[in-house]
Amino acid sequence: MNRISTSSAQRLLAVAIAVPFLASPAFAQSDEPADHPTTETNHPHGDHSSGHVGVGFQINLGDLFGGSKKPKPKDTASNVDQGKMADQAPPVLADALPTAPTGDPKGGIPVSGGTVHRGTGTYTNPKDPKDKRPAFYLWFERAANSDCKACDWFQFIKTDVTLEGHDVTGTLGKDGPITSSIGSETIFGKWSGDWHKNDEKERAKDKKLPKLPHVNLPGSKPPVDAGPYTNVPIPGAGGAEGLIDAPNWGATEAWKQLVKRLSDRKVIHTHATGDQPPDSSFTMVVTSSFRDYLYCVDPPPPKCIGHSDETYVETLKFKITWHESTNIEMGGASNKGWDADVTLDSDTSTVTLADWKGCK
Repeated sequence: MNRISTSSAQRLLAVAIAVPFLASPAFAQSDEPADHPTTETNHPHGDHSSGHVGVGFQINLGDLFGGSKKPKPKDTASNVDQGKMADQAPPVLADALPTAPTGDPKGGIPVSGGTVHRGTGTYTNPKDPKDKRPAFYLWFERAANSDCKACDWFQFIKTDVTLEGHDVTGTLGKDGPITSSIGSETIFGKWSGDWHKNDEKERAKDKKLPKLPHVNLPGSKPPVDAGPYTNVPIPGAGGAEGLIDAPNWGATEAWKQLVKRLSDRKVIHTHATGDQPPDSSFTMVVTSSFRDYLYCVDPPPPKCIGHSDETYVETLKFKITWHESTNIEMGGASNKGWDADVTLDSDTSTVTLADWKGCK
C-alpha cells in the first residue's frame, strides 16, 4: 500500500465539480495539512507488471449515510463491520512462472547460504476468471552446504492514498487501521508488519509447536514488528515455496472502506439539495510500499540476509451519479434532496521491484 512526501502547505482536496451551488460539491476542501510520513524511504525502480480489472461495484452513499429511504443494497459497505472489509478477499492462484526483473542475475541472486529468486506475474481468482491481478514473488533456494537450516520472509508495508492527485493518507488514518484478509493491519502513512496473523493465532493453539520468530523493521522507532510470511508453492519453480502477494482494493471491494471514510470526513460530499447535480468522476490511487526481508531463522537468533522493495500502485476510477431522496425542509420551503451513488468503473494495477539489497 508509494511513499509520498508532501509539504505542509499542500491541502487534502479541492476538486471543482460543476454543481448549481457551492453547498453540494461532490468533493470538499479541507484546511488540514497532508500527512507527513516519518520513515525515510527509497524510490524503487526496475521491471514492473501491470493489470486491469473491469468492475461494476456500486455504493449508494445516500443509503449508507441515512439520506435516503430506499432499501440498502445487500453488498454495500453499510452492512460490513468497520475494519473488516478486506476480509472479503477471494482466494487467488498464480498462472505461470514469474518473470525475473531486469538486473537480477540469470539463475537468481547469490546470497549467504543460497540463492534468492524474484519475479512478477499474474494471479487469477479461481472463483472469478476476470479477476486477474499483478503479483510479486520471492523465494529462496538453499545451498546444500549452507549452515542455515531454514529461512523466512518478513514483510512490512506502508500505504499512501491520493484523491484527484491530493494526498488523503492522513485523513484516512484518522479512523485507525484496516484489517486485511490475513489478519494484518494497514496503518495509512506508516510502516506496519504484514504477515499471516490469523495463521499464527491458529498455530498458537497447539502448545506443542514452538513459537514463530519475529523481527523488527530495521531502523524503526518505535520498533515495528512482523512475524514470518506464510510460504506457498511458487508456480513453475520445481516445488519451491516462498512469498506471493497480490494486494487489491478493487476486486475485494475494500475500496468501499476508503470511500466511506472520506465521506464521513466530508472530503467527498454525498448529499445535495435543489437542482440535481451533474454526473461526475474521480480517481483514487493507492500506493502500497512493501519491504521484504529474508532472515535465516535456524539456527537462532534470526540473522538478516537481505531485502527486496516492491511498489504496488492501484488506480481506481469512480463514477458519481445522483438519485432523488426525501425532500428537505429549509426556511419553510421544501427542497429536493439528492444522494450520491458511487460506482467503481475501472481498476488498474502495476507492481515494480527495486534492486536487491544485502543487510548491513
